[in-house]
Amino acid sequence: MEEGIISMLHQAGLPLSFWGEALSAFIHVWNRTPTSAVPGRTPYETFYGVKPDVSMLCVWGCVAYVHIQKDKRVGGSLGSPLHSNSAALLCHSGTPFYRLQWWS
Repeated sequence: MEEGIISMLHQAGLPLSFWGEALSAFIHVWNRTPTSAVPGRTPYETFYGVKPDVSMLCVWGCVAYVHIQKDKRVGGSLGSPLHSNSAALLCHSGTPFYRLQWWS
């Protein structure tokens, strides 16, 4: 499990301070993946009795761009206002909501 979390952080280019977020996402996906412990079923399916909905899964830690409202824009490096800001997309809760995290 530790190798999977470290791989997620490395692939996303995120610091170790995101360990908890990576762990939560890893467990969320792991529980929805078939295992040899219960052949033909996932841990989620065994516990809840229904197949898991994986339609909300996304690439964890990928770069996402957030549109900045016109009145909130600040000048960019070439003098033109920035229309968007980049962040890491952290999604795993199985809801239609996503979390964006800015870091420096």
